[in-house]
Amino acid sequence: MSTTIFSEQLTSSGFTRKSLTQIKAHIDGLFQSAFGDDADLDARSPDGQVSGGLAEMFDDVNSMVEDTIVGLTNPNAATGTTLSGQMILTGCPRNGATRSTAAATFSGSDGVQVTPDDVVQSTEDGSLWSPITTYTLSGGGAQGTLQAHEYGPPASGRVLAATLTIIQTPKTGWSGVTNAAGIPGYSVEGDANARVRRRQSVAVATQSMTDGLQAALKLIPHVVDAVVWENDKSYAVTVGSGNTINANTIRCFVRVDVGSSADPAETGSGDDPVANMIFTLKGQGCGTQGDVQKFPLNSLGGSHEIRYDLAEALEVTVKVTVRRRYNWPEDGARQIEDAITTWAIGTNQDTGKPNLQISGDDLGSLSWTDVLSSFLNGPPGFDFVALQFSTDAGSTWTTSGQSLPIPFGSFAEISDVTVVETT
Repeated sequence: MSTTIFSEQLTSSGFTRKSLTQIKAHIDGLFQSAFGDDADLDARSPDGQVSGGLAEMFDDVNSMVEDTIVGLTNPNAATGTTLSGQMILTGCPRNGATRSTAAATFSGSDGVQVTPDDVVQSTEDGSLWSPITTYTLSGGGAQGTLQAHEYGPPASGRVLAATLTIIQTPKTGWSGVTNAAGIPGYSVEGDANARVRRRQSVAVATQSMTDGLQAALKLIPHVVDAVVWENDKSYAVTVGSGNTINANTIRCFVRVDVGSSADPAETGSGDDPVANMIFTLKGQGCGTQGDVQKFPLNSLGGSHEIRYDLAEALEVTVKVTVRRRYNWPEDGARQIEDAITTWAIGTNQDTGKPNLQISGDDLGSLSWTDVLSSFLNGPPGFDFVALQFSTDAGSTWTTSGQSLPIPFGSFAEISDVTVVETT
Protein backbone atom coordinates (compact mmCIF):
# COMPACT_ATOMS: atom_id res chain seq x y z
CA MET A 1 0.00 0.00 0.00
CA SER A 2 1.55 3.35 -1.06
CA THR A 3 1.99 6.54 0.96
CA THR A 4 0.48 8.77 -1.73
CA ILE A 5 -2.22 9.87 0.72
CA PHE A 6 0.22 12.52 1.93
CA SER A 7 1.37 13.79 -1.46
CA GLU A 8 -2.26 13.85 -2.64
CA GLN A 9 -2.97 16.64 -0.16
CA LEU A 10 -1.11 19.20 -2.30
CA THR A 11 -3.03 19.88 -5.51
CA SER A 12 -3.34 22.66 -8.06
CA SER A 13 -6.26 23.96 -6.01
CA GLY A 14 -4.16 24.28 -2.88
CA PHE A 15 -3.66 22.15 0.22
CA THR A 16 -6.48 19.73 1.10
CA ARG A 17 -5.65 18.40 4.52
CA LYS A 18 -6.49 14.82 5.47
CA SER A 19 -8.15 14.31 8.82
CA LEU A 20 -6.55 12.47 11.74
CA THR A 21 -9.07 9.65 11.24
CA GLN A 22 -8.09 9.26 7.57
CA ILE A 23 -4.40 9.22 8.43
CA LYS A 24 -4.92 6.63 11.18
CA ALA A 25 -6.91 4.41 8.76
CA HIS A 26 -4.16 4.70 6.17
CA ILE A 27 -1.40 3.74 8.63
CA ASP A 28 -3.51 0.82 9.91
CA GLY A 29 -3.74 -0.33 6.29
CA LEU A 30 0.06 -0.24 5.98
CA PHE A 31 0.39 -2.39 9.13
CA GLN A 32 -2.14 -4.90 7.79
CA SER A 33 -0.38 -4.98 4.42
CA ALA A 34 2.89 -5.83 6.15
CA PHE A 35 1.69 -8.11 8.99
CA GLY A 36 -1.59 -9.52 7.67
CA ASP A 37 -5.22 -8.64 7.97
CA ASP A 38 -5.36 -10.15 11.47
CA ALA A 39 -2.79 -7.67 12.86
CA ASP A 40 -3.96 -6.42 16.28
CA LEU A 41 -4.39 -2.65 15.87
CA ASP A 42 -6.51 -2.08 18.94
CA ALA A 43 -5.50 1.19 20.63
CA ARG A 44 -4.39 -0.82 23.70
CA SER A 45 -2.06 -3.11 21.73
CA PRO A 46 1.60 -2.26 21.01
CA ASP A 47 1.02 -2.05 17.24
CA GLY A 48 -2.12 0.02 17.78
CA GLN A 49 -0.21 2.47 19.98
CA VAL A 50 2.55 2.82 17.35
CA SER A 51 -0.05 3.37 14.62
CA GLY A 52 -1.83 6.01 16.71
CA GLY A 53 1.40 7.78 17.59
CA LEU A 54 2.45 7.92 13.92
CA ALA A 55 -0.97 9.26 12.93
CA GLU A 56 -0.74 12.08 15.49
CA MET A 57 2.80 12.89 14.36
CA PHE A 58 1.76 13.15 10.69
CA ASP A 59 -1.28 15.21 11.68
CA ASP A 60 1.04 17.69 13.45
CA VAL A 61 3.25 17.85 10.34
CA ASN A 62 0.16 18.43 8.21
CA SER A 63 -0.84 21.33 10.45
CA MET A 64 2.57 22.97 10.00
CA VAL A 65 2.52 22.39 6.24
CA GLU A 66 -0.96 23.88 5.95
CA ASP A 67 0.05 26.97 7.94
CA THR A 68 3.18 27.42 5.80
CA ILE A 69 1.36 27.08 2.48
CA VAL A 70 -1.37 29.48 3.59
CA GLY A 71 1.33 31.90 4.65
CA LEU A 72 3.03 31.65 1.27
CA THR A 73 -0.15 32.63 -0.55
CA ASN A 74 -1.81 34.96 1.97
CA PRO A 75 0.00 38.27 2.55
CA ASN A 76 -2.08 38.84 5.68
CA ALA A 77 -0.55 35.71 7.22
CA ALA A 78 2.94 35.69 5.67
CA THR A 79 5.91 36.66 7.81
CA GLY A 80 9.62 37.31 7.42
CA THR A 81 11.25 36.61 4.08
CA THR A 82 7.98 35.29 2.61
CA LEU A 83 6.26 38.62 3.26
CA SER A 84 9.30 40.48 1.90
CA GLY A 85 9.04 38.51 -1.35
CA GLN A 86 5.35 39.30 -1.70
CA MET A 87 6.03 43.00 -1.14
CA ILE A 88 8.65 43.02 -3.90
CA LEU A 89 6.13 41.43 -6.28
CA THR A 90 3.72 44.31 -5.65
CA GLY A 91 6.40 46.98 -6.10
CA CYS A 92 6.43 47.92 -2.42
CA PRO A 93 9.67 46.58 -0.88
CA ARG A 94 10.13 46.36 2.87
CA ASN A 95 11.84 49.42 4.34
CA GLY A 96 15.35 48.63 5.52
CA ALA A 97 17.02 49.83 8.68
CA THR A 98 18.27 53.42 8.85
CA ARG A 99 20.99 55.10 10.89
CA SER A 100 20.48 57.75 13.52
CA THR A 101 21.40 61.31 12.51
CA ALA A 102 21.95 64.60 14.32
CA ALA A 103 22.78 68.15 13.28
CA ALA A 104 26.24 68.97 14.61
CA THR A 105 28.56 71.93 15.16
CA PHE A 106 32.27 71.33 14.62
CA SER A 107 34.72 73.85 16.09
CA GLY A 108 38.40 74.48 15.50
CA SER A 109 40.90 76.26 13.28
CA ASP A 110 40.00 77.62 9.85
CA GLY A 111 40.83 75.30 6.99
CA VAL A 112 40.73 72.10 9.04
CA GLN A 113 38.54 69.36 7.55
CA VAL A 114 36.43 66.84 9.42
CA THR A 115 35.67 63.84 7.21
CA PRO A 116 33.58 60.63 7.22
CA ASP A 117 36.71 58.85 8.52
CA ASP A 118 36.60 60.88 11.74
CA VAL A 119 34.74 59.39 14.71
CA VAL A 120 32.69 60.95 17.51
CA GLN A 121 31.39 59.02 20.53
CA SER A 122 28.16 59.54 22.47
CA THR A 123 28.44 60.33 26.17
CA GLU A 124 25.03 58.73 26.78
CA ASP A 125 25.36 55.25 25.29
CA GLY A 126 28.88 55.00 23.81
CA SER A 127 27.63 54.77 20.22
CA LEU A 128 30.02 55.86 17.46
CA TRP A 129 29.21 58.52 14.87
CA SER A 130 30.89 60.14 11.86
CA PRO A 131 30.22 63.14 9.59
CA ILE A 132 28.13 62.17 6.55
CA THR A 133 30.44 64.20 4.31
CA THR A 134 33.57 66.38 4.55
CA TYR A 135 33.17 69.75 6.28
CA THR A 136 35.80 72.50 6.14
CA LEU A 137 36.00 74.70 9.23
CA SER A 138 35.69 78.41 8.57
CA GLY A 139 35.21 81.26 11.00
CA GLY A 140 36.06 78.92 13.84
CA GLY A 141 33.67 76.14 12.95
CA ALA A 142 31.20 74.47 10.60
CA GLN A 143 27.64 73.15 10.65
CA GLY A 144 27.03 69.59 9.47
CA THR A 145 25.39 66.25 10.16
CA LEU A 146 26.63 63.27 12.16
CA GLN A 147 25.47 59.75 11.32
CA ALA A 148 25.64 56.70 13.58
CA HIS A 149 27.84 53.77 12.53
CA GLU A 150 25.18 51.21 13.45
CA TYR A 151 21.77 50.85 11.85
CA GLY A 152 18.62 51.15 13.93
CA PRO A 153 17.98 53.24 17.05
CA PRO A 154 20.82 53.77 19.54
CA ALA A 155 20.88 51.70 22.70
CA SER A 156 19.16 54.47 24.66
CA GLY A 157 16.47 54.83 21.99
CA ARG A 158 17.07 58.57 21.67
CA VAL A 159 19.62 61.17 20.57
CA LEU A 160 19.77 63.95 23.14
CA ALA A 161 21.35 67.33 22.47
CA ALA A 162 24.98 67.87 23.56
CA THR A 163 25.74 64.14 23.91
CA LEU A 164 27.91 63.67 20.79
CA THR A 165 30.95 65.45 22.16
CA ILE A 166 33.82 62.95 22.48
CA ILE A 167 36.35 63.14 19.62
CA GLN A 168 37.68 59.59 19.11
CA THR A 169 40.03 60.53 16.26
CA PRO A 170 41.84 63.67 17.43
CA LYS A 171 43.50 65.85 14.81
CA THR A 172 45.37 69.10 14.97
CA GLY A 173 43.04 72.07 14.72
CA TRP A 174 39.80 70.20 15.51
CA SER A 175 38.96 71.28 19.05
CA GLY A 176 35.35 70.28 19.67
CA VAL A 177 32.00 68.97 18.51
CA THR A 178 28.46 69.09 19.85
CA ASN A 179 25.00 68.32 18.52
CA ALA A 180 21.34 69.23 18.55
CA ALA A 181 18.71 66.64 19.45
CA GLY A 182 18.82 64.06 16.66
CA ILE A 183 16.57 61.58 14.92
CA PRO A 184 16.95 57.94 16.03
CA GLY A 185 17.32 55.39 13.25
CA TYR A 186 14.76 52.71 12.48
CA SER A 187 15.13 48.98 12.67
CA VAL A 188 14.14 46.89 9.64
CA GLU A 189 10.44 47.41 9.05
CA GLY A 190 8.37 44.94 11.05
CA ASP A 191 5.84 42.53 9.54
CA ALA A 192 2.78 44.37 10.90
CA ASN A 193 3.67 47.72 9.36
CA ALA A 194 4.88 46.05 6.16
CA ARG A 195 1.49 44.37 5.68
CA VAL A 196 -0.28 47.72 6.02
CA ARG A 197 1.94 49.35 3.39
CA ARG A 198 1.51 46.39 1.04
CA ARG A 199 -2.27 46.65 1.34
CA GLN A 200 -2.06 50.36 0.59
CA SER A 201 0.08 49.73 -2.48
CA VAL A 202 -2.47 47.40 -4.08
CA ALA A 203 -5.58 49.24 -2.94
CA VAL A 204 -8.28 50.28 -5.40
CA ALA A 205 -7.52 53.69 -6.88
CA THR A 206 -8.68 56.47 -4.57
CA GLN A 207 -11.52 58.78 -5.49
CA SER A 208 -9.43 61.96 -5.26
CA MET A 209 -6.04 63.04 -6.47
CA THR A 210 -5.17 64.30 -2.99
CA ASP A 211 -5.80 60.94 -1.31
CA GLY A 212 -3.93 59.04 -4.01
CA LEU A 213 -0.91 61.35 -3.87
CA GLN A 214 -0.75 61.25 -0.08
CA ALA A 215 -0.84 57.43 -0.06
CA ALA A 216 1.79 57.23 -2.82
CA LEU A 217 4.16 59.59 -1.00
CA LYS A 218 3.95 57.45 2.15
CA LEU A 219 4.98 54.38 0.14
CA ILE A 220 8.28 55.94 -0.96
CA PRO A 221 11.15 54.28 0.94
CA HIS A 222 12.39 56.48 3.81
CA VAL A 223 9.34 58.76 3.72
CA VAL A 224 8.07 58.57 7.29
CA ASP A 225 4.86 60.55 6.84
CA ALA A 226 3.14 62.89 4.38
CA VAL A 227 0.17 65.27 4.35
CA VAL A 228 -1.28 66.80 1.17
CA TRP A 229 -3.54 69.87 1.04
CA GLU A 230 -5.36 70.95 -2.12
CA ASN A 231 -6.82 74.36 -3.00
CA ASP A 232 -8.94 73.97 -6.13
CA LYS A 233 -10.25 77.54 -5.96
CA SER A 234 -9.07 80.47 -8.10
CA TYR A 235 -7.98 82.43 -5.05
CA ALA A 236 -5.66 81.74 -2.12
CA VAL A 237 -7.16 80.14 0.98
CA THR A 238 -6.02 80.17 4.59
CA VAL A 239 -5.91 77.09 6.78
CA GLY A 240 -5.97 77.67 10.51
CA SER A 241 -3.88 80.60 11.71
CA GLY A 242 -2.39 82.23 8.63
CA ASN A 243 -1.31 79.13 6.69
CA THR A 244 -1.80 80.08 3.04
CA ILE A 245 -2.33 77.73 0.12
CA ASN A 246 -2.10 79.44 -3.26
CA ALA A 247 -4.86 79.32 -5.85
CA ASN A 248 -5.18 76.04 -7.82
CA THR A 249 -2.31 74.56 -5.85
CA ILE A 250 -1.41 71.51 -3.78
CA ARG A 251 0.84 71.85 -0.77
CA CYS A 252 2.67 68.72 0.38
CA PHE A 253 4.37 68.32 3.75
CA VAL A 254 6.76 65.37 3.86
CA ARG A 255 8.81 63.90 6.70
CA VAL A 256 11.86 61.94 5.54
CA ASP A 257 14.77 60.10 7.12
CA VAL A 258 17.65 62.56 7.16
CA GLY A 259 20.51 61.51 4.89
CA SER A 260 18.40 58.87 3.12
CA SER A 261 17.50 58.49 -0.55
CA ALA A 262 14.33 60.53 0.10
CA ASP A 263 16.17 63.48 1.66
CA PRO A 264 16.14 66.39 -0.85
CA ALA A 265 19.55 67.44 0.46
CA GLU A 266 20.93 64.16 -0.91
CA THR A 267 19.19 64.21 -4.34
CA GLY A 268 19.77 66.08 -7.57
CA SER A 269 17.45 68.44 -9.36
CA GLY A 270 15.71 65.74 -11.40
CA ASP A 271 16.02 62.54 -9.37
CA ASP A 272 14.21 63.48 -6.16
CA PRO A 273 11.68 60.65 -5.48
CA VAL A 274 9.20 62.92 -3.69
CA ALA A 275 9.18 65.57 -6.41
CA ASN A 276 8.93 62.92 -9.12
CA MET A 277 5.93 61.33 -7.40
CA ILE A 278 4.18 64.70 -7.06
CA PHE A 279 4.85 65.47 -10.74
CA THR A 280 3.53 62.07 -11.82
CA LEU A 281 0.27 62.16 -9.85
CA LYS A 282 -0.76 65.81 -9.56
CA GLY A 283 -3.47 67.06 -11.91
CA GLN A 284 -2.68 69.15 -14.96
CA GLY A 285 -2.82 72.87 -14.30
CA CYS A 286 -2.33 72.24 -10.59
CA GLY A 287 0.52 74.24 -9.07
CA THR A 288 2.78 73.21 -6.21
CA GLN A 289 4.00 75.21 -3.22
CA GLY A 290 6.86 74.83 -0.76
CA ASP A 291 10.45 75.65 0.15
CA VAL A 292 12.00 72.59 -1.55
CA GLN A 293 12.42 73.20 -5.29
CA LYS A 294 13.17 70.37 -7.75
CA PHE A 295 12.85 69.90 -11.52
CA PRO A 296 11.64 66.40 -12.53
CA LEU A 297 11.88 65.48 -16.20
CA ASN A 298 8.98 64.39 -18.37
CA SER A 299 9.21 61.56 -20.90
CA LEU A 300 10.64 63.94 -23.52
CA GLY A 301 13.33 65.28 -21.21
CA GLY A 302 11.64 68.59 -20.40
CA SER A 303 11.88 69.82 -16.83
CA HIS A 304 8.99 70.97 -14.63
CA GLU A 305 9.26 72.87 -11.36
CA ILE A 306 7.88 71.00 -8.36
CA ARG A 307 7.83 72.44 -4.87
CA TYR A 308 7.03 70.86 -1.50
CA ASP A 309 7.82 71.36 2.17
CA LEU A 310 9.73 69.25 4.63
CA ALA A 311 7.68 68.91 7.79
CA GLU A 312 9.28 70.76 10.68
CA ALA A 313 10.02 69.06 13.99
CA LEU A 314 8.55 70.73 17.07
CA GLU A 315 10.87 69.65 19.87
CA VAL A 316 8.88 68.72 22.95
CA THR A 317 10.05 68.03 26.47
CA VAL A 318 7.90 65.68 28.54
CA LYS A 319 7.75 65.78 32.34
CA VAL A 320 6.11 62.95 34.27
CA THR A 321 5.47 63.20 38.01
CA VAL A 322 4.89 59.97 39.95
CA ARG A 323 4.45 59.05 43.60
CA ARG A 324 6.60 56.08 44.63
CA ARG A 325 5.21 53.04 46.41
CA TYR A 326 7.10 50.40 48.37
CA ASN A 327 7.74 48.25 45.28
CA TRP A 328 8.97 51.04 43.00
CA PRO A 329 12.07 49.63 41.19
CA GLU A 330 15.41 51.38 41.37
CA ASP A 331 15.34 52.03 37.60
CA GLY A 332 11.62 52.88 37.49
CA ALA A 333 12.21 56.40 36.21
CA ARG A 334 14.42 55.11 33.41
CA GLN A 335 11.78 52.53 32.45
CA ILE A 336 9.19 55.29 32.02
CA GLU A 337 11.62 57.44 30.02
CA ASP A 338 12.45 54.53 27.70
CA ALA A 339 8.78 53.60 27.23
CA ILE A 340 7.83 57.13 26.13
CA THR A 341 10.88 57.45 23.86
CA THR A 342 10.21 54.07 22.23
CA TRP A 343 6.57 54.98 21.64
CA ALA A 344 7.51 58.37 20.18
CA ILE A 345 9.66 56.86 17.41
CA GLY A 346 7.30 53.95 16.79
CA THR A 347 4.45 53.15 14.42
CA ASN A 348 0.90 52.05 15.11
CA GLN A 349 0.83 48.40 14.02
CA ASP A 350 -2.86 48.51 13.08
CA THR A 351 -2.74 51.62 10.87
CA GLY A 352 0.90 51.73 9.78
CA LYS A 353 0.97 55.43 10.71
CA PRO A 354 3.69 57.03 12.88
CA ASN A 355 2.63 57.53 16.47
CA LEU A 356 3.67 61.18 16.07
CA GLN A 357 2.14 62.35 12.79
CA ILE A 358 2.43 65.54 10.75
CA SER A 359 -0.25 68.03 11.71
CA GLY A 360 -2.45 68.62 8.67
CA ASP A 361 -4.13 71.63 10.28
CA ASP A 362 -4.14 73.67 13.47
CA LEU A 363 -6.21 70.98 15.15
CA GLY A 364 -3.28 68.55 15.30
CA SER A 365 -2.00 67.73 18.77
CA LEU A 366 0.32 65.58 20.84
CA SER A 367 -2.20 63.41 22.64
CA TRP A 368 -1.95 63.45 26.42
CA THR A 369 -3.72 60.08 26.68
CA ASP A 370 -1.47 58.42 24.07
CA VAL A 371 1.71 59.45 25.90
CA LEU A 372 0.19 58.35 29.21
CA SER A 373 -0.76 54.96 27.76
CA SER A 374 2.82 54.34 26.59
CA PHE A 375 4.12 53.91 30.17
CA LEU A 376 1.11 53.50 32.48
CA ASN A 377 1.40 49.69 32.50
CA GLY A 378 5.20 49.77 32.70
CA PRO A 379 7.13 49.57 35.97
CA PRO A 380 5.21 48.64 39.14
CA GLY A 381 5.00 50.60 42.33
CA PHE A 382 3.88 54.11 41.42
CA ASP A 383 0.84 56.39 41.44
CA PHE A 384 0.56 58.70 38.45
CA VAL A 385 0.44 62.38 39.48
CA ALA A 386 0.96 64.56 36.41
CA LEU A 387 2.08 64.62 32.76
CA GLN A 388 3.12 67.91 31.16
CA PHE A 389 4.59 69.16 27.87
CA SER A 390 7.01 72.00 27.14
CA THR A 391 8.19 73.43 23.82
CA ASP A 392 10.77 75.80 25.32
CA ALA A 393 13.01 73.37 27.21
CA GLY A 394 11.00 73.57 30.41
CA SER A 395 10.52 77.32 30.77
CA THR A 396 6.75 76.87 30.55
CA TRP A 397 4.63 73.74 30.93
CA THR A 398 1.14 72.73 29.89
CA THR A 399 -1.39 71.91 32.56
CA SER A 400 -1.49 68.20 33.31
CA GLY A 401 -4.21 66.52 31.28
CA GLN A 402 -3.92 68.97 28.38
CA SER A 403 -2.86 67.82 24.91
CA LEU A 404 -0.28 69.94 23.08
CA PRO A 405 -1.31 71.72 19.83
CA ILE A 406 1.02 71.02 16.90
CA PRO A 407 1.38 73.75 14.24
CA PHE A 408 0.34 73.22 10.63
CA GLY A 409 2.97 71.18 8.75
CA SER A 410 4.91 70.20 11.87
CA PHE A 411 5.26 67.04 13.92
CA ALA A 412 6.08 66.56 17.58
CA GLU A 413 9.55 65.23 18.32
CA ILE A 414 10.12 64.27 21.94
CA SER A 415 13.64 65.49 22.66
CA ASP A 416 13.76 64.84 26.41
CA VAL A 417 11.79 63.01 29.08
CA THR A 418 12.07 63.85 32.76
CA VAL A 419 10.54 61.77 35.54
CA VAL A 420 9.97 63.55 38.88
CA GLU A 421 9.61 61.16 41.84
CA THR A 422 7.71 62.13 44.97
CA THR A 423 6.77 60.27 48.13
